[in-house]
Amino acid sequence: MSPTILSADFLFVCISSTIILCLAYTVISSVLVYTTLGVILAFVGTSFLYIMMGAEYLAFMLLIVYVGAIAVLFLFAIVGMSQESEMHEKSKIALWPFLGVVPLLCVNVYLLNIEGEVKQPKVFKATEIGIALYDSHYQYVILIGFILLIATIGAVLLCIKHSSTIKSQSMWKQYISKHSVKLVTPKSGSGVSIDRDSK
Repeated sequence: MSPTILSADFLFVCISSTIILCLAYTVISSVLVYTTLGVILAFVGTSFLYIMMGAEYLAFMLLIVYVGAIAVLFLFAIVGMSQESEMHEKSKIALWPFLGVVPLLCVNVYLLNIEGEVKQPKVFKATEIGIALYDSHYQYVILIGFILLIATIGAVLLCIKHSSTIKSQSMWKQYISKHSVKLVTPKSGSGVSIDRDSK
């Protein structure tokens, strides 16, 4: 096996192990912000895998759509909601060995297949994918846009807190109120009489 293929396979195993570790950290983490960062790193690693396969269009689309839009919405909703998720310490300890087992399995699979011949899959070019996506399947792109719009509205609604203890003002009710403010200019040295029945 040539050194170029060997280094590419080793890089593939490293990136795949990093993605699995990020996803495992996402599962065991009790801090929502760190969970979202783990998902973002997993998306970035997946984009690198797409680039290695020659699918640059899918890689950049994954970065733009997921990392650039959905992950930002997740962070926006998490910071706005300010909620803390609780997890038992026993469940965390039980999942920690999984972080060490998965990379070992990936290395074993790599060592077992190092002598075999791996056929390169057929990869579509970015131009062909773009033409097929925006010409023949444009309705799915529009549907994805509506889904992202709904996700944006949902994130904003989650950040809006309605509490009965918070007093709010209605400018229209104040404007049409019967007991409106009456401006007077009293004379110097004289007081002001308040007529409580006056409108």
